[in-house]
Amino acid sequence: MNSNHISGQNREKSRANIEHKINILKKWSSDGIPIKLDNNGSEVRDKTGELEFEWVPLSILDFSKWDGSQNSSICVELIGQFKTVSRETLNKDYNSDLRSLLLNTLKLVKARLVQQTEHSNKLGTIQKLNLDLKYWELLAKTMATDIAQLKLKNSETEGKVKKLQRALDNNKDETQKLIQAKEERIQSLLASLNKITKFSALKKE
Repeated sequence: MNSNHISGQNREKSRANIEHKINILKKWSSDGIPIKLDNNGSEVRDKTGELEFEWVPLSILDFSKWDGSQNSSICVELIGQFKTVSRETLNKDYNSDLRSLLLNTLKLVKARLVQQTEHSNKLGTIQKLNLDLKYWELLAKTMATDIAQLKLKNSETEGKVKKLQRALDNNKDETQKLIQAKEERIQSLLASLNKITKFSALKKE
């Protein structure tokens, strides 16, 4: 087996490796970049609670260094094994078609990542808004309950005030009656006193 044949085989293996990596990116740009999963298969989130996506190359340099070690073990099982590729190899004339395809694919996967990130952030914002909404709804219910209790207490207080007012009015009536009766008694006593005085005067005459 001559050196040209070996060189040809290495070239085909190299191209196959590059094509495999590009096909992964094409699939991700089309179907979506996978959400990163831990070893238990649970979604991974960052410190702010946002979903994390699988690592994806966004430049020629990233692509050349990409060998799957940047991704989760679950992801590697799905996308298969592949190797790094030197930028020198990518710049070879016989790989010009793949390089052109790669540049276009990188643009697509970048756009896809931005879209997914924004969408994820929006979902996070919606969740936060929903939590805020639930809080304000709960606060409104609590305030409504407090208002209802205050109204009830106020109603009870008004009832007590009205009862006291009625009692006061009754007391005033009774007092007025007593005053009137007292005045009538006084007038009666004065009338009797006048009669006695007149009678005494007549006897002296």
